[in-house]
Amino acid sequence: MEPLKIAVIGVGHLGKEHARVLKSLENAYLAAIVDTNPEQGRIIQEKVEVPLYLDYKELPKDIQAVSIATPTIYHFEIAKYFLERDVHVMIEKPMTTNAQEARELVEIAQKRNLKIQVGHIERFNPALQGLLKYIENPRFIQAHRLSPYSFRSTDVSVIHDLMIHDIDIVLELAKSEVEEVEALGLPVLSSQEDLANVRLKFANGCIADITANRVGLKKMRQIRLFQKNAYLTLDYMTKRGRIFQLSPDFHPSKIKDISPPTNMEEINALVFGEFILMEELAWEGEEPLKAELQSFVEAILQDKEPKVPGQAGLRAIEIVEAIFESIQKNLWRKDIS
Repeated sequence: MEPLKIAVIGVGHLGKEHARVLKSLENAYLAAIVDTNPEQGRIIQEKVEVPLYLDYKELPKDIQAVSIATPTIYHFEIAKYFLERDVHVMIEKPMTTNAQEARELVEIAQKRNLKIQVGHIERFNPALQGLLKYIENPRFIQAHRLSPYSFRSTDVSVIHDLMIHDIDIVLELAKSEVEEVEALGLPVLSSQEDLANVRLKFANGCIADITANRVGLKKMRQIRLFQKNAYLTLDYMTKRGRIFQLSPDFHPSKIKDISPPTNMEEINALVFGEFILMEELAWEGEEPLKAELQSFVEAILQDKEPKVPGQAGLRAIEIVEAIFESIQKNLWRKDIS
């Protein structure tokens, strides 16, 4: 099978990594890169040794797929251009600036039998992949995603920039429709929200609490899940987690027969030694971006649905819009505007 001929549109902070990875894939042929900044484009061109174009409309007609890593405001325009020319598209998150645009892209792709994959990269984190086998009908999900101010992605809010990763994951894990959305948001250094907290209530009873902050002191990428038989934690950055489960022979009546321990060390030894069993988890795996782009290429070559299809990107954007509606209704925001 011939390698997939692909181009990268936008080779800035994220796009340059797309070009690097695609250049290394055996079943992909990086045919070109595109960037409106000639200086940045030439820097990346020297590294990947492929033709550079300043206008995506000048790309060769035999390009089979593109990876779009431009600012979000250009995603729809570029993706629509290529879909209408029967070119498959990989779109960095967020998929588009609004649900109407995302819905139109999904419809075009469906009519023309094309693949859209959205860059929700945490789906390809080996730690999350490893944790999935332990997750069963979670009842409460808590996600925290913090980052120091990066001076990038200021054209979108922290909800589009960071929180959307966790929105996508929570929607995938809850496997139910969202019934209620409550949110707070606050701009700090930007004109749009730099921190936000969201509470989602699902039809199956699951509740998710999601916090994102891009003016933090340090990076944090964590998720916790509570379910009937276990409590699970995961740190995306260290790729480590824990699973807490009741001991098979535990019964609440046992607590009545035990004299209370006198110090914290004894308490922990009893609770997490006899009552609750704790297992340390750790995962290794390939670079998430490589796994993501490999998945996109394979979906095209093998004609199968992408792991994060356009419909998933659309659903995340729909929740983002509901979040903004809730933020607008909140008096806290009105008081500071």
